[in-house]
Amino acid sequence: MTPTFPNSWKIARFNPIRKKNNTGNVSEYRPIALLPVLSKVVEHVLKKQLVTYIDRSSFLYDCQREFRKVRGTSMLLLGLTDRIRNCVTGHIICILLSLDLKKAVDRVDYFVLIKKLPTVYGLGKSVCKLLFSYLAVRKQFVQIGDITSSTLLVKSGVHQGLLLFILLLNDFFKFIENCTPYAYADDVEIVFVGNRRSLNVLQSKFDLALAS
Repeated sequence: MTPTFPNSWKIARFNPIRKKNNTGNVSEYRPIALLPVLSKVVEHVLKKQLVTYIDRSSFLYDCQREFRKVRGTSMLLLGLTDRIRNCVTGHIICILLSLDLKKAVDRVDYFVLIKKLPTVYGLGKSVCKLLFSYLAVRKQFVQIGDITSSTLLVKSGVHQGLLLFILLLNDFFKFIENCTPYAYADDVEIVFVGNRRSLNVLQSKFDLALAS
């Protein structure tokens, strides 16, 4: 009724899990966030409603495959490899640009995201208020065995499974031209195709996409 997400549901307990071949460096631990069960239930409901609305409204570019029916990672890889294979068999130059957006989900600005939701995607005022309440004033602490750290305020970042990061990234694809992008959340592959005799033109396309 109030569109407010309870603060007690936004406190995450992190259990660091060691990755394979870990050398003991803190950055090589995988942070696993544990949230209250009721928080996860509401997240599931929000995700389901957002995915249904965005899918029906066709807001996302076709190149984005996460949260899309019949467009999973298998279809992305098949499309990408088929595109490259056609270039090789057709004796055409093909350049693949792989973008690794480091800590992208953790660096999302709440205010930029919430401002975009009603203007770009048409979400109502109460929905945006609920989502902002869900994102803002989140806290976290680390627990190892019986030892816990102090609780800190989280100032940026979104839940990876809630579609919100994809809605923020979606505008990126309208700025790149003369190429074929393939994306799964923050993993983006861009294919540039050109004639062997016009390498300078292909280089221009590549440079323009990077500048965008």
